[in-house]
Amino acid sequence: VFPIGRVVNVYPFLGASFTYWDYLIDGNKKEYDKGQKSFGGNIGLGTEINIIDDIIIGIEAKYNYTEINKQPIVGIRVGYVFK
Repeated sequence: VFPIGRVVNVYPFLGASFTYWDYLIDGNKKEYDKGQKSFGGNIGLGTEINIIDDIIIGIEAKYNYTEINKQPIVGIRVGYVFK
């Protein structure tokens, strides 16, 4: 974690991912290899902003890469800091 000022932290991350695809369309089973599974990885950057002493808002942007699924993902979260 790299602090920027007193209230903002920035962090890079790298990780593993797993996807599993098996779904229904209009009540009929869609043949997608009958539950296709794939391992891969993701890489991204996140930031946390300390709104008040106990509340943090976080934003993450990452790119998820697996054999069957390649996509950017953006997430927003709100957290409480237990002390």
